[in-house]
Amino acid sequence: MENKKYFSVRFSCIVVCLMVGVEALGSYLLKNRLTSIETEAILRLTQIGLLTLLLGKTPSGFSLAGLAKKKWPEGVRSGVNWVTGLSGITVFVGGVLFLTGKSPFLLVGFSISPQQPFIFFITAAVIGPVCEELFFRGILYSSLRRYGTILALLLTTTLFAGMHMPWNGLPMVQIIGGLIFAISFEASKSLLAPLIIHIAGNLAIFSIEWAL
Repeated sequence: MENKKYFSVRFSCIVVCLMVGVEALGSYLLKNRLTSIETEAILRLTQIGLLTLLLGKTPSGFSLAGLAKKKWPEGVRSGVNWVTGLSGITVFVGGVLFLTGKSPFLLVGFSISPQQPFIFFITAAVIGPVCEELFFRGILYSSLRRYGTILALLLTTTLFAGMHMPWNGLPMVQIIGGLIFAISFEASKSLLAPLIIHIAGNLAIFSIEWAL
């Protein structure tokens, strides 16, 4: 482990290849056998399992990924504070939109109609965020920080948003989310902070969309 502060470049490359490999091979093997959301759940759970195994086999792996137990309380406090603050901002902006005759739901830019609600919400609100935070913030961000926090923040946010790129327009929700996740992780030094924000945000967004 380089300087015992960052994941090695070799380790990060292995993780990226592993993630891409699982995505490609899993999608091929499960194609036309399961629904898209079932496939998504299996792929993300597999990736979570492999990432957890790699971190456990790496000296100080969990600590470098922001999962040291001594940082859990700070991570939880930070995550809850961020969710509270962001909720207040969202309500305020939504109220302003409503008063100006615009729909507050313009804040949400998705359109979903899940065929399997339970699996969808477990995957979208829990499994997906856990996998993405482990990969993007826990490992990639933690590795790229050797080149400076600004570069790490911009690169991981760009990659995160690019993975969620819609067919039209920029993925503004993901860009803002990626920045918030990275900043909260940097501030708290605990992966639990961005994880709590990510889960709460996804749950709120998808619940609103489904209700509409």
